[in-house]
Amino acid sequence: MDLKFDQTVQDLVLSVDGSGVFDIALTKDAEDDLGQRLFVRFKTYTKDLFWNLGYGVDYLNKVFGINRPKSSVDAIIMAEIKKEPLVEEIVN
Repeated sequence: MDLKFDQTVQDLVLSVDGSGVFDIALTKDAEDDLGQRLFVRFKTYTKDLFWNLGYGVDYLNKVFGINRPKSSVDAIIMAEIKKEPLVEEIVN
C-alpha cells in the first residue's frame, strides 16, 4: 500500500466517508503502487533527493542532447524501470 497520488492535479487524494470525515486515500493493488513509483521516478531528477542522490533520471546529461541515439535513451528508460522491485520483467 502507498499513499494515492493524483497525477493530473499533482496532489494527494482525499477520500470522504459517509460521516463527512476526510482520510488520505491509499492505493489498492500492486499495479497502482508500481504506476505511482514509476511516475515519481521519472519526474525526479538525479540528485534532487538529498536522502537518495542516485534516485531519478539524469535527463540533462544522459537523455537530452543533440544526436542522442534512441537506443541509448531506451536503454536508460528500461534500466530505470528495472530498478523498481515490483517489476519482474519488461515484455514490450
